[in-house]
Amino acid sequence: MIIIDTASLIPLENSNSLFILKALFETIFITPQIEVEFGKPIPDWIKVESIDTNDVGFKVLIQILGIGEASAIQLALNHAKNSPLLILDDKKARNCAKSLNLKISGTLLCLVQAKERKIISSVKDKINELRRVGFYISNKLEEEILKLAKEN
Repeated sequence: MIIIDTASLIPLENSNSLFILKALFETIFITPQIEVEFGKPIPDWIKVESIDTNDVGFKVLIQILGIGEASAIQLALNHAKNSPLLILDDKKARNCAKSLNLKISGTLLCLVQAKERKIISSVKDKINELRRVGFYISNKLEEEILKLAKEN
């Protein structure tokens, strides 16, 4: 099970790169909260699954994270026995998910996987496209990702 947060979904949509997620994962899950934050029609290969917003765990998460990140983590916790993969880019959300022993990845590692599978030809080009739509990436992280993608 793959769960993605809004902060990863929106830049990929805005850079016309959602096809990467579909090619990598076939089906992705989001929550209704993420659907609202996304603000556009959701492709049919992205499934919306509700969480219990009265769950005490969610109420704690929402105190420290945005609603999208909190709901994504709660959905992952609901499916913890299936070892879901959370795609999160927000540092606080990633640290929270790690502390809960959830598996995480990020948008940039998805780009590396896409290059390895020949879905895209250049991670650097995709990073530039993401930056053009407001996605932040530090120079240090870009260097690490390009090294993983063998583009250094």
